[in-house]
Amino acid sequence: MNPIEDPTLWQKLLTALAPDGWANVIAIFAFCVSCLSAWFAWRSALSAKKANLIAIHEYQLNLYDAFNDAYDHIRKNGTNSNHEELKKLSHPVKTSGLYVTKRLSKRLALFYLECEKLQTLKNEINRANSLCNECDRRIADQAYISTEENEEYNAAFKLLPQLRQMHESAIPSLIYMADSIHKEFIKELRVT
Repeated sequence: MNPIEDPTLWQKLLTALAPDGWANVIAIFAFCVSCLSAWFAWRSALSAKKANLIAIHEYQLNLYDAFNDAYDHIRKNGTNSNHEELKKLSHPVKTSGLYVTKRLSKRLALFYLECEKLQTLKNEINRANSLCNECDRRIADQAYISTEENEEYNAAFKLLPQLRQMHESAIPSLIYMADSIHKEFIKELRVT
């Protein structure tokens, strides 16, 4: 006899699904649905974490690009570095604490500060050069030079070689600093 046609099997099944039996079936079904919901929620949380890492990585990449541009500019141009090119690093460095470790953020800020000092030295050299050139022009024209102007000219003339030496010696240390920051940056940017 076929089990489906067996009346005792149907009676047993209907007895099992009596009012208490249906409650058990519904409870088992609800348990299965809740397990599935928990699994989907867990997968959703993992996906959200991954999306956040990718979003943060994009900011880190922008910071790295700005740093790398400044680094390349200094390596290529040395003492003739353009302040406007280096200034592009300013905003990314200010917000770097949000996307990289505190240590790397501090090192980037120090690097930018050294770039600013380099520009200050360059401005001082330009000012001293300008003063010396003006004084030389006035001497060539046999124009009157006051005592104050003569003292300022002499001070600038004496200071100019020291400023140039400081400016030229700042470049290798800045490049060395950038090299070590670059290595640390690469280690930190790895996405897992």
